[in-house]
Amino acid sequence: TPGVYGVPDLSFIPTWGFRRVFQEKVVVELGGGVGFRCYLDDIKERVGEDGIRHLVFNLHLRFGVHFGTSKD
Repeated sequence: TPGVYGVPDLSFIPTWGFRRVFQEKVVVELGGGVGFRCYLDDIKERVGEDGIRHLVFNLHLRFGVHFGTSKD
C-alpha cells in the first residue's frame, strides 16, 4: 500500500488514558500521548543534522476483559 511502510525506529511516547470497567468484566480504555521518534535510517544518513527527530502523536482505544476483583 502506498504510504504504509515499516522502518526501524526508536520512539518514546508516554501515554495517558481513562479506563472504565463495565459489568465487572469488560474494560474499555481510551487514551493518547505525545512523544518523539528517531528513525534509525535518518540517524545513519544525517547524523548531526536537523530532521532526525519527529513529533509523534499516539491515540489508542482498547477493549479487554477484567480478571479478578477491584478493591477501589
